[in-house]
Amino acid sequence: MRSVHPWSGQVWFAEDWACFEGLCGDAQAHGHLAAQVVVGLSGPVTVEGARGAVVGEAVLIAPGALHAIVPSDRIVRVVYLQSFGRLARSWGVETWPATPCAQSARWAGRLRGADPGRSLAAAAAASEPQRLDPRLAAALQEMRSSAQANDDLGGVARRVGLSPARLRALARKELGAPLAHWRAWLQLERAIGALRRGEPLAAAAALGGFSDQAHLSRTMRRFFGITPLTASRVVRAPAVA
Repeated sequence: MRSVHPWSGQVWFAEDWACFEGLCGDAQAHGHLAAQVVVGLSGPVTVEGARGAVVGEAVLIAPGALHAIVPSDRIVRVVYLQSFGRLARSWGVETWPATPCAQSARWAGRLRGADPGRSLAAAAAASEPQRLDPRLAAALQEMRSSAQANDDLGGVARRVGLSPARLRALARKELGAPLAHWRAWLQLERAIGALRRGEPLAAAAALGGFSDQAHLSRTMRRFFGITPLTASRVVRAPAVA
């Protein structure tokens, strides 16, 4: 019989990064739009990637890379970086390998401090922001604030002064993923925020702009490899940036 490993820990949130600290539980292999650094606080970590298992004091995971952290009884710290954010730029995410890559003491030491929220916020504040095309930035902001499940991307493009094809091309060039993927990612941001505030799953799905709870569940599994119920149990633990 397959053993079940629950998730437990706390999460810090900021504008272009998030940080989880605790015990990683079961998750299916997945890829998401954030870059990710996994650091073992009580021993090495193991990450399953497309080319097999990677073991190290720290593991770098590029945006879109297929992966799953192997559950264990070791405390880990996982930092998620918005791919166009300040920390991602400072840490050279665009140069990371396409598959999970083990790192050693330098990376681990960078993220093993006692107060991750404070240290990450300071590092982000000291970094140069990524310069996106202002029309693309406006489109992302509109999608971030819109809770319409079927919001027309063509309408978003026109409102920022671009054709749909041009906006999609800009997203591919500057963000490295299709615009539709970014819309789903931003919907997840809103839904996770709702879960963190204590909203039930159905309400979080609606507030995120998903058509229903099943739509939220499919998207959560696709990008994070876990269910919304699992996510809600972790993000409700009190922590702030």
